Amino acid sequence: MVQFPTNLQTITVPTNLSTGRFLFSNPVMSKIPTPKELLKHIKSLLTALPKEIETYCKLPKTSPGPVRLLLTEFTTNPRIKTLTEAPQSQKGTTSQSEHASELAHIKTSLQLLSKAVSGLQKANTTPSNKAKPSRGDALHANKTVHMHSAAAGTRPANASIILDLGQIQSAHAFRPRPVEISGLINEALLTSPHHQISISAVRWTAKGNLVVIGRYDVTLYQLQLAALTIAQTFANAYSVAVNPTPPPTRANVRWSKMLINGLPTRASDTRAAFTPEECHWSLAANNPSYSILPITQKPSWVHPPSSYKANSSSSLVVAFEDPDGERLKSTLAARFIYALGTRATVKKWKQKAPT
Repeated sequence: MVQFPTNLQTITVPTNLSTGRFLFSNPVMSKIPTPKELLKHIKSLLTALPKEIETYCKLPKTSPGPVRLLLTEFTTNPRIKTLTEAPQSQKGTTSQSEHASELAHIKTSLQLLSKAVSGLQKANTTPSNKAKPSRGDALHANKTVHMHSAAAGTRPANASIILDLGQIQSAHAFRPRPVEISGLINEALLTSPHHQISISAVRWTAKGNLVVIGRYDVTLYQLQLAALTIAQTFANAYSVAVNPTPPPTRANVRWSKMLINGLPTRASDTRAAFTPEECHWSLAANNPSYSILPITQKPSWVHPPSSYKANSSSSLVVAFEDPDGERLKSTLAARFIYALGTRATVKKWKQKAPT
């Protein structure tokens, strides 16, 4: 007698029966699938696997990493690797051509699965999961991306001067066309000692001043030397006076604005608030760093002086030339400034958005 253990029971087979007779007569052993049925089952599993993987990867808070690990373990299995790399002929009722076709299909399915997981991993990878590039790679990428912008930024802005017309006329006064003004100024420069200078454009500011922009090869110093000729040309062309006085001019450089907080206004029932001149004198007398600033707008109260009440304190705003912003940085670094008998704090002026 021969015993075959199963998960259900132990089957005793008489030794005088042949093996073939037992396999086809026993109801349990007859359920063993044939090789053809097994291949069909494997094919259906591999066909359904990509859809299952895709469904898993689309679930929230899932990563393709575990799926990739399972596939790697599967494809590196010695038996699977042998089948995909060098298919061998198998004995059985199925022909060699059928085996080769089935194995080729399995190999193709595995390759497609690997590509699908790679694509899903790239699509589902969040910025936090991406590997950070090395410092060298990041620097190289930045240099490559910003190459054009850096080259464009090496050219400085054209030098320019300002005609302070806002001091002598309303901001809403008649404004000639910029192209007309540019033509008149260039014609006047050609017949002047500054014939080597020409301008590229002019533009009006919101305050009614005129910005005169020199050609790319004209320096600020050259424009300032020709400023009187430029201002007189404008006055002769557009002033109603017989012998017009040229408007004042100044270099057009970047300004910085500083806010000075916590200063007494001196306002009372009998006295007005400190004037801009008084505030400027006090600041210059008590702060050497302030006295050397090229002031473009003297200190002015942030509210109308007439609105201050007795014993009130308020803030001043002052503007000065600061081409590279370093003057404001050094002033803010000191944190405090002295004026009107008080130690006040300084901050950068922030323009409030219009409401």
